[in-house]
This record gives sequence, C-alpha cells and structure tokens, in this order.
Amino acid sequence: NARLQKKHRKQADALMPQAVAAYRSGRRAEAQAICGQILALLPDHVDALHLLGVTALDGGQLDLAEQALAKAVEVDPRHAEALSNLGLALFSRKRFEEARKCQERAVTLKPNLVVAQTGLGNTLMRLGRPDEAVAAHDRAIALKPDYADAYCNRGMALLTLNRNAEANQSFDRALSLNPRHMEAMFGKGLASIILRHFDDALAAFDAALAIRPRAAQVLAQRGRLHQQAGRFDPAMADFQAALSIDPRQE
Repeated sequence: NARLQKKHRKQADALMPQAVAAYRSGRRAEAQAICGQILALLPDHVDALHLLGVTALDGGQLDLAEQALAKAVEVDPRHAEALSNLGLALFSRKRFEEARKCQERAVTLKPNLVVAQTGLGNTLMRLGRPDEAVAAHDRAIALKPDYADAYCNRGMALLTLNRNAEANQSFDRALSLNPRHMEAMFGKGLASIILRHFDDALAAFDAALAIRPRAAQVLAQRGRLHQQAGRFDPAMADFQAALSIDPRQE
C-alpha cells in the first residue's frame, strides 16, 4: 500500500535523527531501540540497518553487527561505509579473507574513506601481507595526516618487515598526535626492545599499563624485559598478573 509506505517513511525519517543523536551521546541501547522501531516500519531502511550494525560493533555484539551490516550491504551494495564496517565485524570474528573483500570493495567505491584504508591494512597484516598493509596505511595517512591509528597500525606492519627504526618513528608520530594511544605505546615498547633502547621500552610499557592496567600482552612483554635485565621479582609479578588475566599468554 503506497499511502501506508509513505506514512512509514515519514515516521522513519523523523526517528532517524533521534537514533543518530542517541548514538553520538553514547546512549547505544537507546540508539539500537530506535533503529528497531524504524526497521519494524521499513525493514530495508539502509541508514537504520547501518547504524544498528555500528552500535552493535561498538558494543561487541558481533552476531548482530554482522547481520545488520550484511543486510545494509544487500539493500545498497554501493554503501562504502557499511562495507567498511562489515569488514571490521568480520575482522573481529577472525574471518580475514571475507573482511578483505568487503574492505577492498569499500575503498574501490570510496578511495578517500580512511577508516576502510587502514582497516584493510590491518586485515592484510593478518593475512601475512605486510608490504601491502604498509601501503594501505600510507594511503590512509596521505588522506588524513593527523590519523594516529593509521600511524600506529603502520608501525606494527613495519615491525613485521624488520623496518624497526621506521616503525619506531611511526609510533612516535601516533603518540605526538594522541599521547594516550595505548596500542602505540605498546608498539613503541616492542620497537625499543628490538633497537636495544631498553629504558625507552620500559617507559613505554609503564605508560601503556597506566592507561590499561589489565593489558595482559603488555604485562607479559614488560615481564620479559625485567627478566632480561635480571629483575626477577618484578618479572614474576608481571608474568603472574598476565596469566591471571589471560591464561593463553605464552
């Protein structure tokens, strides 16, 4: 019924800004509920499907994120942001080949979508293609020179290629843009160990743990650093803390 469809479209158009406002204010459950109201009226409303997927992704609800974002892409196969976010959802589920395909489609449709470029870089890194990963992060940085995440991600890829001094510079650049970037601090610590800058490594791990005290990977690395320096008591304390948080730590 065309008249009913028009009425539903009008209701949906009135609700959508409320959903966006709720999401931007950090009220994720409210945003999801409003998206649900819109989708009850119009099940193929692509903006509501996309926002529902993004809120689910932010909240770690990966089943819902994948479902909503895959539906958004089915409704609008040229929605670059939905493709990029579907790639992130698949990446989080360790389905890297599927993630790569989504992210490559996203950057083909919208080459200036920086989050898709650096997301693709992270996926390529997990697929054992670090040279291509660096190139993707470089494209993101060329588009957005103040993008701390891209510098950090680029640093991690450079470490894999043993380009350690360049990696260190990438982490420093990320930290100059965002001094509280925990992953960049961790990367800086890893690069500093390889470059034998042990005091810098310890300072970087300490700074990372000041921000996220339960980061098991960082605790384990700091423990190894203490152990190498013959500081066995703090090394043991870090190892025990890391294992209590994540028993899979080596």
